[in-house]
Amino acid sequence: MKAVLSKEVGGPDSLVIEDAPMPECGKGQVLIEVKACG
Repeated sequence: MKAVLSKEVGGPDSLVIEDAPMPECGKGQVLIEVKACG
């Protein structure tokens, strides 16, 4: 999956998009997949 990460303090230009592992759900948690936003 893709993730937007903030690795340093700054404005929107400091954000980077990287591949990240799919998170694991723990007991009592749910994982929601966002198909679209805007």
